[in-house]
Amino acid sequence: MRRRPRSHRPKFLPPPGQARREGHRRYNRTRRDPDAQAIYDSARWKRVRALKIDADPLCEVCEREGRTTLAAQVHHVVKVRDEPGRAYDMANLMSVCRSCHARIEDRDGSGG
Repeated sequence: MRRRPRSHRPKFLPPPGQARREGHRRYNRTRRDPDAQAIYDSARWKRVRALKIDADPLCEVCEREGRTTLAAQVHHVVKVRDEPGRAYDMANLMSVCRSCHARIEDRDGSGG
């Protein structure tokens, strides 16, 4: 059985994914509303998010456009910062893929 040759990774580069994680942490610390961040960090949100993905595992936007794409994120139709009381409301959530979520956030100008 042939083995794949080891790839060379210079020591000065961070491990794969680390730069992205650091970018998310920096965004959460500096730009995201602290009240919204508390909701996203809560165990309740993690349960509701998992329930939504289980209930609607495909991207709802892609489905409307005739594509089949697994959902990776959950989007709040009404933003948490606008109505924190609807953060856990299943009727206010959409299962979306990463690219559709980015498009929605760019269109809304909300960035998060």
